[in-house]
Amino acid sequence: MANQPPILLMPQGSAGDVHPFVGIGLELQRRGHHVTLATNGHFRGLAGKVGLSFYEIGSAEHFDEVTQNPDLWKPSIKSTKVVFGMSAQVIPQQVRLIQERWEQDKRLIVVAGPLAFGARLISQTLPIKHVTVQLAPAVFPSVEHPPKLPGLYLPDWSPRWYRKWVWAMALAITDALLIPKIRKYAREVACGIPDGHLMHWWNSPQLTLAMFPDWFASRASDWPNYVKLCGFGLYDEATDDVLSPQIKTFLDAGPKPVVFTPGSANVHAADFFKTSLEVCKRSGRRGIFLTRYADQIPTHLPQSVEHFDYVPLSKLLPHCSALVYHGGIGTLSQACKAGIPHLVMKLAHDQFDNAHRLEQLGVGLSCKPRGYTVNTVKDMLDQLIDRPKVLARCKELAVEMQSDNGIGKACDMIEKLNANLETTSQI
Repeated sequence: MANQPPILLMPQGSAGDVHPFVGIGLELQRRGHHVTLATNGHFRGLAGKVGLSFYEIGSAEHFDEVTQNPDLWKPSIKSTKVVFGMSAQVIPQQVRLIQERWEQDKRLIVVAGPLAFGARLISQTLPIKHVTVQLAPAVFPSVEHPPKLPGLYLPDWSPRWYRKWVWAMALAITDALLIPKIRKYAREVACGIPDGHLMHWWNSPQLTLAMFPDWFASRASDWPNYVKLCGFGLYDEATDDVLSPQIKTFLDAGPKPVVFTPGSANVHAADFFKTSLEVCKRSGRRGIFLTRYADQIPTHLPQSVEHFDYVPLSKLLPHCSALVYHGGIGTLSQACKAGIPHLVMKLAHDQFDNAHRLEQLGVGLSCKPRGYTVNTVKDMLDQLIDRPKVLARCKELAVEMQSDNGIGKACDMIEKLNANLETTSQI
């Protein structure tokens, strides 16, 4: 374990994007690597709490500014442009940090999210070891098994030529809209521009880790060979095995509650919680509302509904009857592990594809925000919670996940890549 190469982790996004990297970082640190988490200042406190070195890439104020943008949660190119715009702005910071760390130690390994464009750009210039971590299957364009994306829903029965044509058009439009943003900042640091379609280019050809199991999304034959499935990146800030007395008291006071959460960065969820409260009242079900934005919560909650800023889902969900959420992959994985049903109010990004896969697995139902009404949600919860077949299927997936160690497998592959490249360089 002595003298292991340093690791630079570069996630880009919300807590759901950052948490798996923290889990990977802690495991690599345990294995003797010096690990630095380089991401938005919003996550400085998390890094300090778990004991990871931290380097700020983008300010917490900018993070808050982006989350306030309502376009972030729209199922259209608008949400993609918001995310890509925020990510492109920090390209110069990412490139300079990697250059500095590589000069200090040529063994440097950069493990980055797909939106850490600076890492991918500098890998075209410097001989760095670069690993991309992809968290959801929706990001892999496939003619064989097309992901179900907002505005790009290709039925499985559609002809192959049609799927190929639609993907070609979609990739061309995406490139035209987004590559100029990357090119603008790439010029500042004298890096090349993306070579090929953006949704192919952003993956490292050295190694791209797909952080989900094959039962959730089997590998398509037209995915690149450098894409390796690992399993879910389960990490959620749980520091011990004990729930707080306030949470435990509420859980012990009655039947298993339903958990409602719209996503860690969603500041536009007042209507979601208002409707969810009426669902609890009308159905007689107890509820837990999770959000750090307390102003979204209705003023007067009955004793059967409680609000908490944050509770690690790995500790909470095993005591609950269902999860109602936005369909983010991190939250999804925790519900699968807990063996409870999913009700997804899909908003944007990969959430449509994630919801479709849950429905195919027989463990969830979904709707769009305009369909999130009291009667509809009540009926869907009844279908999920009161049907033995659904609950049995949820338990089957929970058993599948008992042997799943996505973070451990990811770290094994990162270290194997390093060993292979070191051997190659010595020949």
